Amino acid sequence: MIFGSIAKGVSEISGILEGEDVLATIGAFKALGVEILGPDQGVIRIQGVGKMGLQRSADALYLGNSGTSMRLLSGLLSGQVFDSVLTGDESLSRRP
Repeated sequence: MIFGSIAKGVSEISGILEGEDVLATIGAFKALGVEILGPDQGVIRIQGVGKMGLQRSADALYLGNSGTSMRLLSGLLSGQVFDSVLTGDESLSRRP
């Protein structure tokens, strides 16, 4: 999902589990201006925006309890030309 979001063009991913972590990550990328359709029967379609095509989110990016998404998005967003605030649930917010 991350690579599809920063690629140019359309990516389709099948076998997506519709769990809280995945849905929170989809929500974060939508907030960053990425068009994502689905999940629909385990498939999402991503219209990638290119490496520098992400847009600043008006709100904090909520990642639920997904530590993996928090770490990967921290790295990805640190190279963008805008500031971002990443947040999560109580458990994730207590982690170092």
